[in-house]
Amino acid sequence: MNIKLVWEQKEIYSDPGLNNEFKIMRELLQEKDRRIEQLEEDIRGNQFAPNTSHGKKLIEKFRILREENEEFEKQVSKGVLQNYNLEAAELKKQLKDNEYEMHKLKVENADLKKENCDLEDNIEFYRKSLKDATRNNPSQKDSDTSKNKAGAK
Repeated sequence: MNIKLVWEQKEIYSDPGLNNEFKIMRELLQEKDRRIEQLEEDIRGNQFAPNTSHGKKLIEKFRILREENEEFEKQVSKGVLQNYNLEAAELKKQLKDNEYEMHKLKVENADLKKENCDLEDNIEFYRKSLKDATRNNPSQKDSDTSKNKAGAK
C-alpha cells in the first residue's frame, strides 16, 4: 500500500496545475506556522511572573513611575492652587477697595442730600420772603415788571 501511495503522489505531482496548487498551499501552511510561532512567542513574552528577575525589574520600574506620577501630580496641584490663591487674594483686595469706594460714595451721597435739603429750605424761605415783600410793597413790583418789559424790548 505504501508503494501505491507513493505512486499516486508521483502521478499527482506530474500534473503541473496541481503542483502549483500544492506549492501555494505549502507556502500558506509555512506562513501560518511562522505566524503561530510568533504569536506563541508573544504570549510567552506577555506572561508576567513577579518572581523572575525580569518581573522584579518591571515591578520596580512601575513603582518608580507611580512615585514620579504622584510627585508630579502634587506639583501640578500646588501650582494650580497657588494660582487660585493669588487670584483669590487679588479679588479680595478689589472687593475691599470697592467696599471702601462705596462707603465714600454713601457718605458723599448723604452730604449731598443734606445740602439739597438745606438748599430747598433756603429756596422756600426766599420764595416766602419775596411773596411777603411783594405784598408789602406793590409799587416796587410794578416798577420791577416795567423794568423787565423795557429790558425785554
